[in-house]
Parts: sequence; C-alpha cells; structure tokens
Amino acid sequence: MGKRVVIVGGGYAGVTLAGELDGACDVVLVERKDRFYHNVGAMRAYADASLYPRLLIPYDRLLRRGRVVFEEVVSVETGGVKGTGGFAMEGDAIVVATGSRHVMPFKNSFRESAAFLAEAEGLSAELAAASGVTIFGDGPVAVELAGEVSWRYPKKRLQLVGAGERLLPGAGNPRLGEKLLGLLRGRGVIVEFGGTPSNADLVIQAFGGGISVPCLGAAGRVPVDGHFRVAGLDGVYAIGDAADCGEPPLTFLARRQARYLARYLMGGVTGVYKPAGRVAMAVPLGPKIGATQLPLPGLPVVGSFVTSWLKGRDLFIRKNWDLMGGGNGSTF
Repeated sequence: MGKRVVIVGGGYAGVTLAGELDGACDVVLVERKDRFYHNVGAMRAYADASLYPRLLIPYDRLLRRGRVVFEEVVSVETGGVKGTGGFAMEGDAIVVATGSRHVMPFKNSFRESAAFLAEAEGLSAELAAASGVTIFGDGPVAVELAGEVSWRYPKKRLQLVGAGERLLPGAGNPRLGEKLLGLLRGRGVIVEFGGTPSNADLVIQAFGGGISVPCLGAAGRVPVDGHFRVAGLDGVYAIGDAADCGEPPLTFLARRQARYLARYLMGGVTGVYKPAGRVAMAVPLGPKIGATQLPLPGLPVVGSFVTSWLKGRDLFIRKNWDLMGGGNGSTF
C-alpha cells in the first residue's frame, strides 16, 4: 500500500487530499464530526432550513481503501498524532487540514449532525419570524446572506451594516463590491457603512471567523514552505485554511493545495507550490443574481448570468456529493 498518511481534519482540503491519495497510500482521515459540512451553502440554508440536510454529507463513501476515524486530535508531532481519550495514530506523513472557525451556522462546531441541525434550524426559525433583520458584516458571508434573505423574504425589512467603507474590501477589484451593492439596494436592502441597527428585532453577526491550529500550538495560520512542510517537524505538513502559504483561506484554493501535496507525497512533483496570482470570487445573492470576479488579467467583474451558472444555481452541492463518493443529496 505504501506509506501511511494521516490527515487531521475532514474539511475541503482534507477530503480532497484523502481522495487523491486513496489507493496510492495507506490513508487515514481523522475527523471529529460525523459528517462533512458543505458550508458554502450555509447562507442559503440560513434563509431556507430545508437545505441543511443536503449540506451534511456522510464520509462512508469517500475512501475505497483508506479509512475515516472519528476522533479529535489534540496534538501533532513527527511520526504521529494524539487525541482525546487516549487515541493515538502513527504515520509516515502527518497532514494538518483543520480549517477555520466561524459563528453558527456558517461553520459547524458540533460533533453530531443532529445537534447541529437542531441549533441551525432554530436560528433559521428566528430569522423567519423576525419582521426586521440587521446583518453586520461586509465580507462575502454577510453580503451573500443578505442576498439570500432578501431572495427568500422579499417583504422583510432587511439592513446590512458594514464596518468599513465598501463591500468586500478584500476583493482585488472594488467593482465587485460596487456591483453587489447596487444589486442589494435594487432588492430593497438597506446598506449602510459604520451605522447602527434600525428597528430590527433580529441582529445577525456575519463576521468573526478566525483561524487557529491548536494541535500544533498555533494561534494563527501555520507558516509552511513551498512543499507545505511545517518547520521543525519532519514529515508534518499543513494545507488549507491552517496553512500560511501566501494564499487567502478560500475553498477552491484549499482543494488546489491538496492536489499539489498529493502529487508531492507520491513523488509526482518536485517543484515548489506556486500560489495563485489572481483569485476568483463568486458571490450569489440567491439562485439567479449576483456578481463574480474572474481570475483573469485585470480581475474583470461579471454579473448575474455567469454567477448563477457558476455557483448560484446549486452552490456546488451536487459536485460535493460526487466528490464525497456520490449519493442522493439527502440523508435525513
């Protein structure tokens, strides 16, 4: 089977790496949660709770030869990992892919999906019952949530309050935020910057995500070299949100890093990883409208037709079920 690769974390980076290495290596994916959470769809599910079950995908079809172990890793060292309750696992290569954190329901912190569903559906019920809603934030999560809420509840009074001076300040092309601002206001969303809630009986904080890597004792992203190796720990790697590799913590980049590392671990590539020079960003405001920054020279911004085709229609739900081994897209 070849060398054993222990992957810590079953998010986008971890499952991609596991799938790429399955069969070529003895793969063990260690994940604390019982199902993969496709949180790219969380904003739409917040507005329509019936979508949540389709975002929770079992791990049982991911690997044909490798295996998934449901444990919580608390420390990583050269040659192995240790977890709660005396759990320990040795490996020739250890890959940390623990992702990032965010408030509910944008990330799932529950070990059992039933507990997550109960909490998430409760939040959606509060949203449905509110006559006035204020969303705080100016990043992709807040903007996308505002779009989904306005699409689902077009008559609900909705306010989006950004902390800065424009939407999506992290986008390479400011035109992306400007176009989304126009679309939101066109749907009746009150967008303000540096303001305060106005007549809202529900306030949603759609910011506050962060990254730390406790199993490596890191308060932020872990510095890695061009092969994603962690300094001072022979045979230990980090990818995805956990890795400080010169790229922003985005889903498609985490998958790109995982595919590179798979080739490197199998001896198929020797050159260093080259961070993406231009980054795409697709922000749907419901299934049919939105805007996208394309990874082309000048970072051109396109509108609703392309955004719906790329992402808005189904938020990559079917694609992720297929990547996890297939299924009918509904397991509850």
